[in-house]
Amino acid sequence: MTGSGYCERVARQLDTYLDGELPLDQRSAIAKHLEECPDCAREAASRKTFQIRLREAARSAPVPSDLASNIDRTLQTGVRNRLPHIGMMAVAAAAMLAICIAVWRVEFHQPGPLEQDAYLEQVSSGVARIMRVGLNDHVHCAVFRKYPARPPSLERMAHLLGPQYADLEPVFAAHVPAGIKVALAHRCSFRGRRYVHLIARDGARLVSLVVARREQGEALEDDLRAVAEEGGTVMYTSGARQFAIAAFETPAHLVYVISDLGERQNMRMMASMAAQVRQVLSRVQQQG
Repeated sequence: MTGSGYCERVARQLDTYLDGELPLDQRSAIAKHLEECPDCAREAASRKTFQIRLREAARSAPVPSDLASNIDRTLQTGVRNRLPHIGMMAVAAAAMLAICIAVWRVEFHQPGPLEQDAYLEQVSSGVARIMRVGLNDHVHCAVFRKYPARPPSLERMAHLLGPQYADLEPVFAAHVPAGIKVALAHRCSFRGRRYVHLIARDGARLVSLVVARREQGEALEDDLRAVAEEGGTVMYTSGARQFAIAAFETPAHLVYVISDLGERQNMRMMASMAAQVRQVLSRVQQQG
């Protein structure tokens, strides 16, 4: 079902839907509508991303060392059964302050190296080492980046990629979901490893195409089970919290598509561009 009236009804229920608190029949109806309505799907993705970012920021906010003892002291003085009115107001004010601090940390505070490393360790826990190669650069270079209001021109991005990898930009741009635009394409490095990195975003959704030179002994098949094959390209998937990871390898490169779009859509995106990306990287390998 579609139409502006139904979209408004879905919008009113989105937060409850995302929290998993709707009855099964209503959840199914909204999930079907989101598959058919791009506008509502974008709104749902935006709200989900905000929830995730706010939750991560709140988790990283420091907790006063004496908080537990203060709560115990309060309970022991008889407030357990009935808080005075002013106490309730103080609790509400403290909760609102915590939310404001969390929002500030997400929107305005640029995490330092130690915070970034701690977050990266959290999200990559349990992820195969070879999948961390791409995830590391996505988190370091795309998630924590402060983007300019106006992205670089196509000419500038081609220059940053260099002549060997410049053809990756039009391939990537043609296969990201509608509404998501390429925001950056360049070469970068993290923890001593060099990458070719293309980033697309729309404010709520974030997608990376990450390419790294294979190092000795690296092979996806050693740590992972293949999940799909497209035109002779064997592909692998993994997940790390909100990030979906799809990967394939060439004789000289590891290639990753990493996003917050969900495993199925992320895999479709990788499968759609794999052959063209492989062609570009084959030319790079031939050029030495």
